[in-house]
Amino acid sequence: MFMSVGRGFTIEDHLSVNDLNSIIKYSKLQNKICVRAIFIKMLLQGSSIKEASNAVGVARQTGSRWLERYNEEGYSGLIPKFDGGRPGKLNDQQQKELKSILIDKDSNYTITEVVKLIKEKYDVEFSYNRTWTLVRVEFSLNYSKPFATAHEKPKNRRKDFKKN
Repeated sequence: MFMSVGRGFTIEDHLSVNDLNSIIKYSKLQNKICVRAIFIKMLLQGSSIKEASNAVGVARQTGSRWLERYNEEGYSGLIPKFDGGRPGKLNDQQQKELKSILIDKDSNYTITEVVKLIKEKYDVEFSYNRTWTLVRVEFSLNYSKPFATAHEKPKNRRKDFKKN
């Protein structure tokens, strides 16, 4: 299948977006390993930790950690060991439940109301900014402003609007 990408160019969809995301993630990992290998190579060629760290753009303390891990584990010491960070305040089930509450067509929550809802329902305190990120970015929900339904609107609304 071909897709137009502008100015007469097309692109074949050999890979899905998820496949491309996996490739990007793998490439980033390979790049980190490569940078660490260059750091170790520089040390083997006589550079100091400070010089090698500056050359690859990391702090000297980071270079020292890389060296220690390399000395202890060899090649596997070059592989980043990110454990995913601190667990979220809401687990996956709670997030799914919250999203289903927010996407209900009869609900019209503001971010401030969502903060209160999370506190009441899950006894978890989120900041306004964290809640905004959760709703807008992670849940991919758009802004929605509640309006009165058509039968509730005043008949002379245009005249009233002009007066004010």
